[in-house]
Amino acid sequence: MVLNALEENVDDSDTIKKSLLKDIEVLNETVVKIKIEAIEKVTSLIYNSKRTYIIGFESTSRSIAGYYLRHCKPGDVVIGISFGQGMRLTVDALKKVQAKGVTTVAITDSEVSPLLEFADHKLVTAICGEFVYSSSVSAFSIANTIIQQFIKMGGEKSATHLRELQQQMDDLNVWY
Repeated sequence: MVLNALEENVDDSDTIKKSLLKDIEVLNETVVKIKIEAIEKVTSLIYNSKRTYIIGFESTSRSIAGYYLRHCKPGDVVIGISFGQGMRLTVDALKKVQAKGVTTVAITDSEVSPLLEFADHKLVTAICGEFVYSSSVSAFSIANTIIQQFIKMGGEKSATHLRELQQQMDDLNVWY
């Protein structure tokens, strides 16, 4: 869509509307495609893990990712997020930590993503992009769903923690 707009010199307002509508379409397709049990399982794994690492989104720094992933071990969870062909750094990192016995999760938009080969648990969303750039809307939606499940799983403990966090934000005058 973005490349087509550049090549065809499409009006900006049309491009904006088409982009937003495409994101809505991707979210609707993700709702149909995603396996609810898989989200519940991944949420439980993260909730009960010692530490959770998230890598990917086409922006993970090699040195930062390498530093943190050296310290992960069984009992931890590493979530790799990559769309399209699969970012080499993300795929290689998931492969290395899986070999160490760390639980791995993939969030991707393709049933043939190389990331899936090294994932113990797979969350496959609807296809997000048409060119080099892919929309992140489905991954953010999955992340938001997992956060909502955390809150539900934590019950009153989660509610108390959220109230404390809100009070800290208020005390620090974070919001206008």
